[in-house]
Amino acid sequence: MKKKRPNLICMGICLMLLTSTSLLGQEKQLSLTDILNIKSNIASLKMLTTRESPGIVSIVTSEQIRKSGANDLMDVLRTVPGFHFGVDLYGQIGLISRGMWTNEGKVLFTIDGLLANDVAFGTAPLAARFPVEQIDKIEVIRGAGSAIYGGFAGLNVVNIVTKKHLVQGAEVAVVSGKMKDTYGHNYISAIMGKGDE
Repeated sequence: MKKKRPNLICMGICLMLLTSTSLLGQEKQLSLTDILNIKSNIASLKMLTTRESPGIVSIVTSEQIRKSGANDLMDVLRTVPGFHFGVDLYGQIGLISRGMWTNEGKVLFTIDGLLANDVAFGTAPLAARFPVEQIDKIEVIRGAGSAIYGGFAGLNVVNIVTKKHLVQGAEVAVVSGKMKDTYGHNYISAIMGKGDE
């Protein structure tokens, strides 16, 4: 007799509904003026809008991420002009910025302002490492940021701002995908926070 395996998607939805404290539909629609007036200090030492920033800054909001249907950080970064991905000789997935291979410490990746590049080679593993459910926005300097950030920021700076300042309690997301003969994108992500203080 064949044993039935529990459906991972149903279990994930139940778990998410039980533990999530955020309400569906809470995000408001942003107009073009709202998007242009989002402030960031990624390209300067003070908060400026993307129009006022001294560098070319792209900001991807959580609403844009949700509407794009992105599964991971790579899907989101593909929406940034000039960003593409490639695979090197050893199977390492890396960012290509304006036609240049950026591995080996040429792009600075930060999560809430903290270094995400590894210390040995200066790269940041991108494939399925950063769950999009936890991202509030992504700030990108599409050009050098070494004057502010130092060595790893020779070509670009990517700052991932998480939702931890928005979450009151805990939020869990379960993602499960199945292809014809095998499983696809499967992971569980959790984030905890105390909300804005």
